[in-house]
Amino acid sequence: MNYLVVQSFFDNIFSLVLEHRITLGIFWFLLFGYFLWRLSKKDNDFVLKNFFKKK
Repeated sequence: MNYLVVQSFFDNIFSLVLEHRITLGIFWFLLFGYFLWRLSKKDNDFVLKNFFKKK
C-alpha cells in the first residue's frame, strides 16, 4: 500500500506546529485553562448543592 499521502499530511502538520509553536502553546494553555475553569465551576456547584443543602 502507498502511505505517501498520509506521511505527507502528517509531515505538513508537524512542520506547521514547529513553525508556530509559541502561538500554539499559548492557545493550548488558554484552552485547557478554560476547560479546567468550567470543570471546577461545575464541581464546586455540585459540592455546594449536595453537602450544604438546608433540610
